[in-house]
Amino acid sequence: MSSPSGSRAGVADELDVQAAFQPIFDLRDGAVIGYEALARPRDGTSPEQLFANARKQGRLAEVDRACRAAALREAAAAGLGAPFALFL
Repeated sequence: MSSPSGSRAGVADELDVQAAFQPIFDLRDGAVIGYEALARPRDGTSPEQLFANARKQGRLAEVDRACRAAALREAAAAGLGAPFALFL
């Protein structure tokens, strides 16, 4: 997608994604040992559609970076640091 100046706009400007965090449990004692970050478009489209559209447009790496950035930012804000593992 292009900006008004004709250059390619940044994904952060175009994508509004958030992370959902799925807990990962230790089956021995039921303790949460980490979280898996899942990409969720805020506009209600499915993650599958987000990645399918990105693949069609040749922008999969950009979308992946935006999703990872959202996951890291939101995990830090939620206090999901040590001792938890974060899977992206």
